[in-house]
Amino acid sequence: MNFSEETKDSIRRFAREQAGRHLSSAELSYFEQLGRKSGQTKEKLLKQMAKFKLTSDQTMEARDDLTLYMSDYVADLMEQGHTEKEALRLAKQALASDSQSDQAADLQDKYMRYYLDRDPAVDETIGLYYAGFLMLGLVLGIVGGIFLALYVFPDRFWPSLIFTSLLGVLAGLACGMLKHASTVSKK
Repeated sequence: MNFSEETKDSIRRFAREQAGRHLSSAELSYFEQLGRKSGQTKEKLLKQMAKFKLTSDQTMEARDDLTLYMSDYVADLMEQGHTEKEALRLAKQALASDSQSDQAADLQDKYMRYYLDRDPAVDETIGLYYAGFLMLGLVLGIVGGIFLALYVFPDRFWPSLIFTSLLGVLAGLACGMLKHASTVSKK
């Protein structure tokens, strides 16, 4: 196909400009390519994590705490003579995360203490208690079901086994809840 000289020049300029970029991209070392790929993966992961962060139990708890804290602060401002709208505006300014106010600093300190004092081992311990008590309850329920089916209701083996197994699981769950409560109350 025949192009005009102007089009040919434009194609040559574009090719000269872009060829260097393509080569420099293609000639990255393995570590440069790995770094580029990990950066892209990190960005994708951070976007996904942001979705969970906004709906996590900790975020919901922080929202509830901030609601109570802000309500108290608005009430204090109204007692000082501010109107409700003015008090709300002042509270928003003072409690914003980018604010330099004493109230925002106090709130940040409160959240920082919460996260610093939080021990993931306690959460794992609670989960292990639940799992252990559920397994123990299930085993005891099965043993009780076998005993009940063999000696009391020999003609109803499966219903006896299922019923006592469910009772054992419920008992295990109840024990797990009691241990959860005692562990949390110690903290």
